[in-house]
Amino acid sequence: VLFFQLNRVTYDKATGQPIKLNEALNFEKEIFIDRFLYHNKDVYQGIRKRVGGLRKELQALTAQLNKLRQYGKEETRLGLMLQGVDEFLNAQGHGVHDEQDSTHFGIIGKREDVATAQKVLRAYAERVHQREGQLEARISEIRKMIEDSYTELKKFRYRLSSILVHEGVAGSGHYYAFIHDHEKNVWRRFNDINVSEETEESVFKESIGGHGKMSAYMLIYHSENLLKPDPSGLPMHSYSRTVERGEDEHVSISSVPDAYETYVPKALRTDVEKENGDFIMEVLESRSVGIVKTTVEKYKTRYDYVCEFISSFQKKHKDKKFVPSPILNFTVYLKVDKSLDEIAKAHLLDICLREAHPKHHGLDEIKNEPVLQENLLRYVRNMNKSHQLSSLTTANHEVLFSHFINFKTSAVVAEYFLESVLDKRWSEALICLGMLLDLNKERKEQYYNRLATQMIRVLVYRIQTAIGEARTRKDWPTWVELCLGQALFAKKFIEENDPHLLQARVNMTDEVKFATETQSLDEESKKIVQECEAIVQGKNEAAFKTQFDQFFSRKIKELDDRQLKLHHEFDPFTWIVSSPFQNISDHIVELFEKVRKDLGAWIHVFEEVNRKKIPLFFDERIARNIDSPLE
Repeated sequence: VLFFQLNRVTYDKATGQPIKLNEALNFEKEIFIDRFLYHNKDVYQGIRKRVGGLRKELQALTAQLNKLRQYGKEETRLGLMLQGVDEFLNAQGHGVHDEQDSTHFGIIGKREDVATAQKVLRAYAERVHQREGQLEARISEIRKMIEDSYTELKKFRYRLSSILVHEGVAGSGHYYAFIHDHEKNVWRRFNDINVSEETEESVFKESIGGHGKMSAYMLIYHSENLLKPDPSGLPMHSYSRTVERGEDEHVSISSVPDAYETYVPKALRTDVEKENGDFIMEVLESRSVGIVKTTVEKYKTRYDYVCEFISSFQKKHKDKKFVPSPILNFTVYLKVDKSLDEIAKAHLLDICLREAHPKHHGLDEIKNEPVLQENLLRYVRNMNKSHQLSSLTTANHEVLFSHFINFKTSAVVAEYFLESVLDKRWSEALICLGMLLDLNKERKEQYYNRLATQMIRVLVYRIQTAIGEARTRKDWPTWVELCLGQALFAKKFIEENDPHLLQARVNMTDEVKFATETQSLDEESKKIVQECEAIVQGKNEAAFKTQFDQFFSRKIKELDDRQLKLHHEFDPFTWIVSSPFQNISDHIVELFEKVRKDLGAWIHVFEEVNRKKIPLFFDERIARNIDSPLE
């Protein structure tokens, strides 16, 4: 073991008082003592002499290099100076004289003389560049040689184990220590009765000095041999050691009695171990109570907030029959479903525990901390009924969280869909409907599945109106696009015996008839509309698959950006109370009301066809103002 006492106090002659020195003093985490061992004195002297010669050469070469890089009174790099003069001469011989350019003087003397001067300058610049390169290479080589000089004297390694720190001034202050657990590679602060783990960065920041009134005054290094793990599993800092018997002979670790047993009587050692065990249990109990209290306080406050958030949303929309669930975080999502109330509580408790626990352990991890687990369970069982938990068992969150992500994604898509309907962006609206139905195909009761299922049928009538308007304007690209969208999405998402699928087929038959008779429509457009009729009639599955995949794979940049932002916002194990998406459910309700009013006439027609089970033919659509007359 090596002890280094640092001189941290000096005497101020002017004041006649001692002064504490807290200036920064760097020290290494490991050192090698080979150079100080007697049997290495000749080797060390030789290395020292060789390194001394190398350092002198390094100093001389560095001075030469600095002279090239700090040349003249202005200390300018010589190579750049020569290059600048060359560029100046070159500029004088080219271009037209500009009175605004203060650096242009033109050629003085003969042009041949200037060219010769430039040639000489470039030659000097090249030589300077070469010499700099040679000096840099040799300097690098010498530094490497110096660095490697002591490699052979690195057999006896000592590692920093303890740092004693003083905080205060020369006459008063406080002492504490940092001790490194080499087995677990952890630094701990021992400050009176308080013991805490510390990062290596904070340990060295306080110990080196230069920050406030604290600095190390003693360093303790242990030989690496003392720190080798014992095969018996005993703590290496107490029991593991080897005894030298000559140059190469060592006694086996297992044959050496442990260090404590050699000096401490067995009875005393037994008492110490018992007291240590009792003290550890007291510490664990004290720590666990602190963690539990913090956890439970957070849990109760947040659970009440979740209940209030959900209740406030439901009261706000109590007069509406068709509303989505409120969105805030994963806990709210679970709590809305009454069957998942116990899971919601356990999940929220898990989040709060992770925040309170020094190692961010959750309910699953504290199974290995029985004192903490027992205290937490006692607390949650004794809370009032609304907060109570019967156990600390957590559910498999993966499936539930995937449903939550689908739910969140559906909300973003539904919001964009309703905005698209109000803005009459029909292709984007259809793509969003397709996404909603795909996201919720396994959850038919889900709000967003019901919304999409109803709206795809209503849009059969609203998009037919848009088709008629495009036909009247002779806007053939829009007309073809809307015909294709109506046919594809009706075929894909409306069941075979549904009267609204029959309506879409009637619509397409009428559009094909128009396409056949009109003279102003190009052949390619006619062909696509005829294909639309075959698709919606179920007569061309290959064309349907190809066209649908192409239509549905279109990217909507703004929607993609919203979804990307959504996925960055949410983490199931993070408590979130403020998010750009926390009011999205309210916005969807607001948008839906606007859409319902905007599509009032078409919803009425939809309900009529739904009731009579008979589609509206062309004249009937004209009469109800949901189609436009032909030319």
